[in-house]
Amino acid sequence: MQTIAKKLGLKYFGTKDEIEEQILNYLSLDDQYSTDHDMWRFNSEGIIQLICIDLKYVLDKFLNLGDLKELCSDLGLPISGSKIVLINRLNDSKKININDVLENLHDEDIEKLSEELKIDDSIDDASELIQEITKKINSRISPLTLNKKEANTTYGYKFDIAISYAGEQGVIAEKIATVLKKSNIKVFFDKYEKASLWGLDLATHLQKVYSEQAKFCIMLISNDYRKKAWPNHERAAAIERYINNKSDYILPILIDDDAWVDGIPKTISYFKWNETSPKEILDAVRLKLK
Repeated sequence: MQTIAKKLGLKYFGTKDEIEEQILNYLSLDDQYSTDHDMWRFNSEGIIQLICIDLKYVLDKFLNLGDLKELCSDLGLPISGSKIVLINRLNDSKKININDVLENLHDEDIEKLSEELKIDDSIDDASELIQEITKKINSRISPLTLNKKEANTTYGYKFDIAISYAGEQGVIAEKIATVLKKSNIKVFFDKYEKASLWGLDLATHLQKVYSEQAKFCIMLISNDYRKKAWPNHERAAAIERYINNKSDYILPILIDDDAWVDGIPKTISYFKWNETSPKEILDAVRLKLK
């Protein structure tokens, strides 16, 4: 932040809050974003991150991993997985709403949340604050939630679809990725991500993509896929997600009739590439995302 302040020609000495306030005033962020976002902060790279308070934000900020597991257990949901996996699972389950979470928070947490939402500070009663917080969060559509008619993007995930494949099936993968992208479906296809992947630890990054960041994983299963190191790494991450969520996360497309992979039950329904067109795959994906 000191570097940013210096580059903007501002004073860069003082506390973190003082420097942030200088930059905030300089950029007029309060006026620019107050109608669409609840707050802003600098991320670890010094870039301004806009924040909208919603159910996932509250779960992440005020509940630890143990709390989330207990909540999942109470709701009959699987309790395995990382914190972000549990948060996505709770959010997607539709079994819990913001009011349920607020009623189990400590009074001081409710007060912090009301300050972040700029709720009238004259309200002292915790139950009234909960009502006001619930009303404010439920009264608006999160700016992070896209219009499904325009984008078909599933809220809570960076990608609607992640495609896992061996290099030998790159042409097939690209045909699928192209038809999905043209329909405004957010797809992780490594050729589309060259710039964002540049310089990253691919083992760590791809683990997150295939276990946390995609709503579904299209897996192109071939004899080549079974033998290659990177497809095996992606497959392991996808299977971890499948086991944790007990859902239809993995969408197999069989390239070679005699190919299958360990960890995926043979009873799972699949498409055969030689019997399925990219358009048919697109139609099936659209149904999945509804």
